[in-house]
Amino acid sequence: MKLSVYNTLADCSDVDISRVFEPFYRMDARTAGGSGLGLYVVKLLCDRLGWTVNAEINDGIFLLVITA
Repeated sequence: MKLSVYNTLADCSDVDISRVFEPFYRMDARTAGGSGLGLYVVKLLCDRLGWTVNAEINDGIFLLVITA
């Protein structure tokens, strides 16, 4: 089973894709509230279930793929 979620990015140059699963990581451009824990929690849950989660950016689109 595979679940893919994507979102367009206005400016993907601020995203360090190698750090998106780190706790408290947030893009510098974000001014709205938030703790930066969302993708970290997704990664922990997937690890506990034996699933994989990957993130990538292609042509200004942030793609998250969870594979069970």
